[in-house]
Amino acid sequence: MRSKHNDLDHSSAAPDNELNTLILSLSQPLQLNNSHSLINEGLNKNLKRKRTPEQAKKHREQMHGEPSARYRDKKKKYEAKLKQKILEGKQQIVQLQKDIAQQNKLYAKALWENISLNYGKITAIVTDIDLMLNESFTQSSPPRKI
Repeated sequence: MRSKHNDLDHSSAAPDNELNTLILSLSQPLQLNNSHSLINEGLNKNLKRKRTPEQAKKHREQMHGEPSARYRDKKKKYEAKLKQKILEGKQQIVQLQKDIAQQNKLYAKALWENISLNYGKITAIVTDIDLMLNESFTQSSPPRKI
């Protein structure tokens, strides 16, 4: 049994005119007629439609609204509110620090006045005690004779 390849082998047999024409036509590059060119144009269009992932993402964003553009305003508003809250928080902290400093000054002043008042009272009491001791000492004990 001979293989198909051997059937087409023309080196051993003399080729016909038809066979020779067929072989010559197959060895020549194909000439495209109009239907082939239309197919190729369609294939080229399909190839042109193939997008890279970046191109596909860009196309989706253009067709359906760019997500970054959609959320950009929300993000800006959120960041603005957040910055405002941070600023208000800082202002509250500064105000509280001032209030605490003022209260500390008032407390220190009141404490100093209290200490001064108490020191004055203590000084007066010590002076009174000293006078009383001196009076009692002088009255109760006669002068010593040496």
